[in-house]
Amino acid sequence: MNEPRHVLLALWDLGRGGAERMAIDLARRLPKQGFIPRIAALGGGGSLEEEIRAAGLELTVGPATTDRRQTRAFSRRLLASLPNGTIIHTHLGADHWLGLAAKKAGFPWLSTCHNDDRDDPWWKRRLKVWTWNRADRVVCVSETVRRFWQGRGLDARRTTVIPNGLELQRFTPKTRLTYHDTPLILTVGRLVPQKRQEWLLRALAPIRGPWKLEIVGDGPLRRPLEALADELGIRGRVSFRGVVGDVRPFFARADLFAFPSAWEGQGISLLEAAASGLPLLVSDRPAFREWLGESSAFFLPDEISAWTERLAHVLQHPEDAQARAWRAYEDVLRFAPIERMVEAYAACYHETVRYAHLARQ
Repeated sequence: MNEPRHVLLALWDLGRGGAERMAIDLARRLPKQGFIPRIAALGGGGSLEEEIRAAGLELTVGPATTDRRQTRAFSRRLLASLPNGTIIHTHLGADHWLGLAAKKAGFPWLSTCHNDDRDDPWWKRRLKVWTWNRADRVVCVSETVRRFWQGRGLDARRTTVIPNGLELQRFTPKTRLTYHDTPLILTVGRLVPQKRQEWLLRALAPIRGPWKLEIVGDGPLRRPLEALADELGIRGRVSFRGVVGDVRPFFARADLFAFPSAWEGQGISLLEAAASGLPLLVSDRPAFREWLGESSAFFLPDEISAWTERLAHVLQHPEDAQARAWRAYEDVLRFAPIERMVEAYAACYHETVRYAHLARQ
């Protein structure tokens, strides 16, 4: 019988985000696939440290510094501490700072690409492609992401698609067909231009009927968004909840989920909303249509007036919204079971080892 393979899942930090959530869920289940997992955060810790340690996972945290000499030194020490043949699985900023050093040291190296990063300058996108083309394998979380990066030079021969999965049993779908007396709309995501919470505020402002909005997440746009809510005269209807330890209670009490992102690689919070049985109002993005049926969500164009019109309609017609929510729930059950993701990564790890072995010959 083969010895278990060690896997290092390397992230930049441990803030709450889709990539971090995916890496932790994967690491917790890898032992059943015959792997010994370990997590590293190159650029400092974050809110997920406690959860990782509580799960009994080995964790190494690097210095939170802008001095990249310290980051490089930490990466070298980290690689030197690993057993020979450890599979290096990098995410986000760890690709460049650890992946390249791991490849040079002879470790099998897999990278997961979580987004298309359209707001990055051209030189940063080029650097990412240059880096990924030196990995043994590259996983994209959707066909949309793979097409985007292949169009910018990513080598198609080394890519595969593995959608992020959910622990679906953690979410309980709603059964009621009516809203609260004051319908509660929820959006979840970093407060950055990509997520377009500004659009949601502007779309809701003209709607005079009852509604409330909860915004879960934090980021550099929090103060501008709070100021905009004041300017629009809706501050009393909008709650900024910041980063939360468990988003499930927010899904459980919401009536609608709105997701007006300008672009997405996949959108884990959208998967979670569907698993919670919430009606979905989403921007019309290819990544969403990869798993959501035409009649499973309200797909909206990039016009604030269209969002206002649809929100007003959905707030007045809960039966139509709930019927779509049940179809979205069925879609997510087929698309995103965590077991499927874990099995796909286990197979990809074995493929990465074979590819790395052949490349050295």
